[in-house]
Amino acid sequence: MSEITKILNAAEIARAQQQAQQVADAAKSTIGTNTFVFYAGFDGTNNNRDNLSLSGTTQSTAVGLLEQGVFQANKDNQNLVSKYYPGPGTETAVTGSSVLPGAVTAEGLRTAEEAYKDFRKAALGYTGCEIRCA
Repeated sequence: MSEITKILNAAEIARAQQQAQQVADAAKSTIGTNTFVFYAGFDGTNNNRDNLSLSGTTQSTAVGLLEQGVFQANKDNQNLVSKYYPGPGTETAVTGSSVLPGAVTAEGLRTAEEAYKDFRKAALGYTGCEIRCA
C-alpha cells in the first residue's frame, strides 16, 4: 500500500524534476544499424503491470513503466526489442513463488529461461549484421 510520507516544497520538486531530466537525457542514444539490443524488464514479487490488484496498489511499477517507455520510444527500431516479465507470485508464476524459497528459485530460473528464449528468437531474426548465431 502507498502512503504519503512527505509533501515536497517547490525547490525539492524542481530538484527532482532536474534529476529526472538528467536521467532521461543520459538514456538518449542512437542504436547503430549494426547493433542489436534486447531490453528485458523483470518485475518484482506480486507485481504484474497488467494486473495491479496483485500488489494492492493502483500504480504500475518502475519496471513496467520503463519497459513500456522503451517499447514506445523504439517501436519502429528493428535493432531494439523489449519484453516485460511479471514477477514471482503472479498468475503465470510457479505456485508459491512469492513465499517459498525453492519456488522463488524455480520461478527465477523459469523466467530467465523464458527471457533467454525470447532473446535468442529476436537475435536470430535480427538482420543488421553479417554473422548469424545458431
